[in-house]
Amino acid sequence: TTDDDMVMVHRILAQLKKNGIRPFQDPRLIEMMDNLSIDPSGLTIPSEIGVKKQVSRSEFIRASACSAEVLNAALSANMVIPNFASFCEEIKQIYDDLKDVKGGKNADYIPQLSRVN
Repeated sequence: TTDDDMVMVHRILAQLKKNGIRPFQDPRLIEMMDNLSIDPSGLTIPSEIGVKKQVSRSEFIRASACSAEVLNAALSANMVIPNFASFCEEIKQIYDDLKDVKGGKNADYIPQLSRVN
């Protein structure tokens, strides 16, 4: 929020995204996004959060009541993966470490995979 009790919606959306929630695609947030009149169709790149939108605290509370549970969990890092950014970095590191590994063989205990070259 700002000093005059306004909620900076784009900052909340950015924090949700940082915590692994896709605000424009998550079905748990559709009603909130509609209530806040946030339309992703005007975005120029997929990762963009959108225009800087401010709403009053009371308007945000009303608009987001339908998504309160997921907002609370995501914004308080109380998700299944509490530190999503760190998790993503670890996955990227594992991928980078293993992307050039060409050894091994297909799982022959799965018939479909045993026939693949």
